[in-house]
Amino acid sequence: MAREGAASNGTAWRSQPPNVDVAPSMRPLALTPPGPVKVHTRLPEITPPKADPPPDLTMEDCDDPSEKHRGRRRSETYACLPILPLLTDFGREREAICENLNKLISCSSPREYWDLIRSWTDSRAGPCGVTPSQLHLSFKKRSNPPDELPDYFDPRLHAIIAQLCRTIPPRTRDRTANGIFSRPVTEKDIGRMKKKLRSRAHRSACGIDDVSYAKILTIPNEVLVFLIETCVRDCDAPQRWLVTILAGFLKQGKPVDDPDGYRLVAKECCLLKLCTMVFEERLREWGDTNAHGEEAFKALLGLLTGDTASPGLWNFFFRDFRLPAAPADVQLNGRPVSQAEQADDNLIMSTLFADFQHKVQLFYDYTGYKRLFVSGPKSKWQIYGALPTPLPTLWLGNNAVELVPEFKYLGTWLSSTTGNIFAHDYVMKASKARNAANAAYALKHRVGAIPPKEGLQLYNARVDCYLISGADIWLLSISFGDLFNNF
Repeated sequence: MAREGAASNGTAWRSQPPNVDVAPSMRPLALTPPGPVKVHTRLPEITPPKADPPPDLTMEDCDDPSEKHRGRRRSETYACLPILPLLTDFGREREAICENLNKLISCSSPREYWDLIRSWTDSRAGPCGVTPSQLHLSFKKRSNPPDELPDYFDPRLHAIIAQLCRTIPPRTRDRTANGIFSRPVTEKDIGRMKKKLRSRAHRSACGIDDVSYAKILTIPNEVLVFLIETCVRDCDAPQRWLVTILAGFLKQGKPVDDPDGYRLVAKECCLLKLCTMVFEERLREWGDTNAHGEEAFKALLGLLTGDTASPGLWNFFFRDFRLPAAPADVQLNGRPVSQAEQADDNLIMSTLFADFQHKVQLFYDYTGYKRLFVSGPKSKWQIYGALPTPLPTLWLGNNAVELVPEFKYLGTWLSSTTGNIFAHDYVMKASKARNAANAAYALKHRVGAIPPKEGLQLYNARVDCYLISGADIWLLSISFGDLFNNF
């Protein structure tokens, strides 16, 4: 395990770049030499999980076995009395309980699970600590370049790139071997895109044109082909496609009254996303054609499957960031590993502080070369093992990076003050598991008695998933017979 590590603000998809010559002034200044070979595994590929059939519980399934005579006795009592509305209300109550349990088991994600529970317990929205005007100013600042370039940007290189961008004609020539980017859009292309949209059609957010994925699925393929081909031919698009609705979601641990603490979420027009998906698929086709086949892999967590081309474009943009190998690098199965990237979240590590500072400086220089804004206040670093005396200071440009005992990277808490670096992560996952279980137990008045089969399904989907999160993989090299003979 690394002794020192820092998380700052890249990606792990490596593809072979096209064979082009680059002007000397635009070549990386020895920042990205051919790095170590990418690490692979011989573990079998995980197959996508099969979708469970929707639950079909009846009212009898939701009756509590410990109270199996209560309902019958109530019915027998009411049958002797002329109070028919009470009988009707009791039947509606059982129907509502059965319907609620079916909804609870049908939740396909933690978000749906908690949204449903909150709709039953407290559907009121929380107080908003910022005004739309404050969010507007914050989003406008974050969505546009600054008036003055940062000091670590190369102004000469920036001017050259800006001048080159102005020379790009409105319509470029497709020089790929098979005309990947210029071949006409077909109904087969639209069919593949619709297949991708079906899984998310029921939960997609509409853009300003109020057209959802579900609506797109009802439009004939030939009509969508004509629409996209017309936009490509005319180099134009409907005006509404170019307007994006922005929404702010409070980041975890941020104060509600700080507009910069809200995550910017863009809701684009779904028709624009469909058009972008067609050409994003071709971008991946070009990458697969020019990449090393042995580096292909499936990402079942949705890491590479965006609605638009932005993830893929970022992969191409950031793919040349490779830190040079050094003797102080962390070794993984004999191979040096000093960096990890997921989108724009970077991890740099080393076993020697001097080498670690050098790598961070290379990353900082790279961001200036690529015109990337790196946040010093958001960057953190940790020391694993005994603390040196005196404590060194890690610098990211002119910013001193904060040394922290715990840090959350890609959803996993890393702790440097415990014997197990995942100790705090285990505590947090156990807390989430308890919350999910307690929430299910507290819903008896709404879902009734949960049958054993559905109860196990609910446990595996909402509780056990936290308990096995990040579980170690252990490959047995001995037979079970030898294992039992040792007892």
